[in-house]
Amino acid sequence: MAWFLANEQFPNARRISCTHFPKYFLSHKGRRIWTPKAKYRKRGSGGANYEFSKVFEKFVGRMFNISPREGERYFLRILLLNKTGATSSAHIRTHEGVQYSTFREACCAMGLLSDDAEWIRCIYDSFSSNLILLQKSLV
Repeated sequence: MAWFLANEQFPNARRISCTHFPKYFLSHKGRRIWTPKAKYRKRGSGGANYEFSKVFEKFVGRMFNISPREGERYFLRILLLNKTGATSSAHIRTHEGVQYSTFREACCAMGLLSDDAEWIRCIYDSFSSNLILLQKSLV
């Protein structure tokens, strides 16, 4: 996954979540890589260093909705939304030095499934996407 490679190549990018990456990086689909946008290059660094200082401002990145019935794909999506700096799928399944065998186990260990907040977000996302489709059909 190109996000993992970008996190390896640009250590400063490790505090940016997968959904915020399009704000700071350009995707090159043919080569399947991400490169930092020029406006985040540090002055006088010759292009080697980048500063992503406003990573916590609001930004909407696109990620497909996935039904909880899809199991591991759904739990991977939860991890991608909440974990930053992953450099591999093994790294994204690791929490506090323990590597879990499934994405679901990693979500439970991180406390991402401890209440109904994630289910409510899932229902809201589903409602929002259906509302958009309804609006498009009316136009």
